[in-house]
Parts: sequence; C-alpha cells; structure tokens
Amino acid sequence: ELHGHALGNLVIVGLAEMLGDFMSALDAAGGLVHAIGRVLPATTDPVVLKADVEGRPVQGQVAVQNSTGRVRKVELVPGDAVACPDAVAAIAAADQIVLAPGSLFTSLVPVLCVRELREAVVGAGGRVVQVANLRPQIPETEGLDATDHLAAVLDHGGRVDDFLYEPGADLAVDEEAVGRLGVRAVPAQVTGPGGETHDPARLAVALAALL
Repeated sequence: ELHGHALGNLVIVGLAEMLGDFMSALDAAGGLVHAIGRVLPATTDPVVLKADVEGRPVQGQVAVQNSTGRVRKVELVPGDAVACPDAVAAIAAADQIVLAPGSLFTSLVPVLCVRELREAVVGAGGRVVQVANLRPQIPETEGLDATDHLAAVLDHGGRVDDFLYEPGADLAVDEEAVGRLGVRAVPAQVTGPGGETHDPARLAVALAALL
C-alpha cells in the first residue's frame, strides 16, 4: 500500500498522526528542513485523485503517476473539497503566483481542482507564472511537449500569464504555440551545471525579473 509513495509524503502523514492534524504536520515538516516561508495544503479534507486516461478511469496518485496513455482530465473525489483558508489568503496577497515545476497531473493540476483555490488563482492581482519542467515524466507525461503542459493547466480552469522555460531543455517549447494560448513565453537560464535540475538561485532571479 505504501509502494511508490514519496518519502516526504509518508513523513507528513506520520507527523499528522502524531500531532493530530495536517496543518501542524506541515509546519513541523517545514521546521525539519528549515523551510523559508510556510507550506500550505490545497485542502485538509481527505480526497482521492482520479484521472481519465484515454477513457479509462484511474484512481490514486501512484496509479495515475504510473499509468500509460494520455491523461485527459484529473479531478478530486469528493469534488467539493474545501480550500485551506490560509492558502486562499496567501494567493490573494501575493505579488506573484508560481505554478510548478513538478508532476503535472499528480501535483500541479490537482491543486486547481479545489474550486476556491482555482478561483483565487484566476482572480489574483499578482502575475501567474508557470515554470516549465525540464523533461517529460515517464510515463505520466510521456509524449507531451511544454505547450501540452501549459494547455493542461488552462484546460483545468487555471490561469497563466508567463511561461518561464529553459532554452534547450528536453521538454521542447514552441513560443508561437504558447503565444496562441494567450500566454507570454519567457526564456531564461534557470538550471544548474549540466542542466539536469532547476537552480534555485537562477530561478529566483528569473522570477524576480517578471515582477
């Protein structure tokens, strides 16, 4: 039952059982890794991720992550999960909202399935920036290019103003295709040596330039 789950997620679940609630667990986890700022959940309601994969229903984060075939849509069950009020307030107060990098259909898009969070992002006063992943996540996003990643966010009701990407990354970006979606494509060097991962300092500089 635990196979395939990220260690960090399991640690947070354990902390929640010890401390009695999910918010306290996230605060404790943030302290353990000396996180700057605060980690907030999309919802504290118990939910299950469900996806339509080429017409097949797939349920559960790990199952969706490992499914073969194109993911058409994701949703949370139940569909009326209540957003974390602190997360909604943080989005409303932010000068900039950054989406990704991360797993497209099992991390990023599910956040937009929480109605109040989706509405907060769409109505935010700050600019919304999607940071492109550097490569496909096999098999979850196999066969998708960067524009497909952007389209998935928009198709699930999200909003993106700027699409920040690393030129030459394995996940190809077509600036014209991005523009046709009404989004500005912004190339920037945001990876570390070798281009395998995003460099936090370079990414911070690139994001600051978009404020």
